[in-house]
Amino acid sequence: MLKKEDYQFKDEGYEIVVSLYGKEVVIKDDTSVYENVYDDVKKVAYDELDVIVELQSVNPE
Repeated sequence: MLKKEDYQFKDEGYEIVVSLYGKEVVIKDDTSVYENVYDDVKKVAYDELDVIVELQSVNPE
């Protein structure tokens, strides 16, 4: 999914770290949801499409 969208990332097992606008967005794969964490923001995604939508909403500030 992330390779297809051409995101730079590291797979660290249960976490994937995406580098985006100089920030690290940590995606934690739970059994039923994905938790996206960056800066002081914590969002929940229910499928891979939601993960991509959340990554697209990260501000470059």
